[in-house]
Amino acid sequence: MLENKRIVFISDIHLSPEFPERTRKFISFLNSLKGNTAALYILGDLFDFWIGEDHLKLQEHKDAISALNNLSKSGVLIFFIKGNRDFYTDKKLEWQSGMKILGENHSLSLDGTKIFLTHGDTIAIADKLYPTFRRLSRSKICAGIFGLLPAKTKYRLAAKARKTSMDINAGKKHSGIVKNKAAAVFRKGFDVIICGHIHKVSKLKLETNGLMHAVYTLGDWNDTAPYLQYSGGVFRNLKFEI
Repeated sequence: MLENKRIVFISDIHLSPEFPERTRKFISFLNSLKGNTAALYILGDLFDFWIGEDHLKLQEHKDAISALNNLSKSGVLIFFIKGNRDFYTDKKLEWQSGMKILGENHSLSLDGTKIFLTHGDTIAIADKLYPTFRRLSRSKICAGIFGLLPAKTKYRLAAKARKTSMDINAGKKHSGIVKNKAAAVFRKGFDVIICGHIHKVSKLKLETNGLMHAVYTLGDWNDTAPYLQYSGGVFRNLKFEI
């Protein structure tokens, strides 16, 4: 269905009411895709944080969600991979935005190239404690307890967790792709990995079992608006300019 079509990949937009200009830039970017793009893949952390269905009631992202819906209605397919900041995205968001939520990973074939899509926090983290935290935070028990809390409490806890994470990581450099974790993906038959999370545009070449593979990492939207384009069998890192 997507063979020989223009496909666009983005991640780590981190939409927040604290940064309205970022939201405006994102909406302009979505509008620019109409009529020239077959599909948009958003590889997680679209939002700075997301507390679930209750977040829709807050209306703080209504303009961005409306723009996504309009893009979907124009004929552009929109797919979403859950990130480490918005893994509570659900069916109601899917319905209102027009996005198809794919979960945490997805395989895609383009012109014979097998591609592994993921947010990146499973292959770009060397911290030994993170996998345990990740597993617990996504467990049914944690989700159940969190779901019982009042919306204001959920929002306050999520905002505090986001601030704590930013304070801890301030000044730190992302470690980048953990090569043995990427190699494990390639051994499953994938040719290319596309992910975000490390907030840096890069292309890494890795040899696995005598074959060369590529890892494309997507940049964040804190200052610029980077995206990865696939067209005519070629990947290109580009920047959106208003």
